[in-house]
Amino acid sequence: MHKEIKDVLPGEPDGGSPELREVARSCLRALRTEGTGAPALRATVREAGTALVEALERVAERGVELVEPDGTADDDRGALAHQQLVDLIAGPPGTATGSAVRRAAERVAHELLDGHDDVTFSQSGRVTLSDDLFCLLHRLFFEELVIAFIEAVVVEPALNAVVPGVTLLDPFGQLREALSEEIVELLPSPCAEREEPGRRGRSIFDVARDLLPDTVTSLLEERPASGEAA
Repeated sequence: MHKEIKDVLPGEPDGGSPELREVARSCLRALRTEGTGAPALRATVREAGTALVEALERVAERGVELVEPDGTADDDRGALAHQQLVDLIAGPPGTATGSAVRRAAERVAHELLDGHDDVTFSQSGRVTLSDDLFCLLHRLFFEELVIAFIEAVVVEPALNAVVPGVTLLDPFGQLREALSEEIVELLPSPCAEREEPGRRGRSIFDVARDLLPDTVTSLLEERPASGEAA
């Protein structure tokens, strides 16, 4: 049976209905227990997070270094910078997990290089990167990464657990928005954590590295059901 999600789950098309939020939580539970082998998935997400932090730290310190032929147009320079940043974070495409990481890296590159008027892109490839912008990119990366894994392996089974016999059609992104809201609630923020007494004065990159184990745990380790002992 092919139905749009709006036809079987009531609520406004903004991802905020209780039913959609329950589907989103079901997707996250399924990813934690079944998705591509949970221990391997956790390792992949941690490695991807490490690569993200290192790539953005490098961008902040040295810019996006380009090797280009003579006569490359400005638009081509931007495309080269975008591709290089994606490669720096994700490496070459290939496996299903690698494709998900690459998709998350694409979102970061687009946001950094195309999404902000206050980001400068100099002739040398250097870009500005404030702490607030880093934290936005950090959130978008993990949000996109987890959603990519969910879409690849668990969305329809999770939806069928709530509404049996339905194949997912979500043209307005209602489930994606609900997933985003759930992920943001779970994801530790380097900017918030940097205000803690033990971390004040440290670079945002060091704080993000310190948070990686907690980030993976928060997103991908099963939590006790409400009312159960931890």
